[in-house]
Amino acid sequence: MAAIGIEHLARAPGRTMVSFGQGCEGEPLTRAREIAEGIRRMREETPRGSININTNGSLPENLGLLIDAGLDACRIRLNSAHQDLYEAYQPINYGWKDVVRSVKLARRRGIYVAINLLTFPGVTDLEGEADELCKLVQHVDQVQARSLAIDPDQYFEIARLHSAGGKRLGMRELLARLKRARKGLVIGNFARGLGERARP
Repeated sequence: MAAIGIEHLARAPGRTMVSFGQGCEGEPLTRAREIAEGIRRMREETPRGSININTNGSLPENLGLLIDAGLDACRIRLNSAHQDLYEAYQPINYGWKDVVRSVKLARRRGIYVAINLLTFPGVTDLEGEADELCKLVQHVDQVQARSLAIDPDQYFEIARLHSAGGKRLGMRELLARLKRARKGLVIGNFARGLGERARP
């Protein structure tokens, strides 16, 4: 892990980044000790580029281990910032409060914080859901909005019972509200390299 990362960080041109938890790699916080050792070795060899983690934010203490080792960015995925709807999406052995702790820990420790917002028009853009997201983005630098791939009938039924409710705003208005809630918030679907990270 470290050998590949060192080679890439030292030599790759452009937006140079090593990222854990991409695609089907699983949840990297469950392997935090091994990843932290890899990050440490990379940083002993080169300060170049960015080291990122894509995570569900389930284990704040483990995220802290990675930050101690030299992690400088994280992206935390979620479908909602409303506890009831988030937990109805069935996280295993963790809850919304763990995710919030991870977001705030990352922010407090000074790393770049993005959320991977899994959107579902008709649910994510409800006014109550937007209000909760506006609170959360006070602690993040970037929102990356992507589609939540789920059976629509199933998710609408979950949302009927568990969402924060309110009138539907539309996705364009939701994103505009997020930008108004935090001046300088970046909304965009690619990771920012070290030199591209203007902080709100």
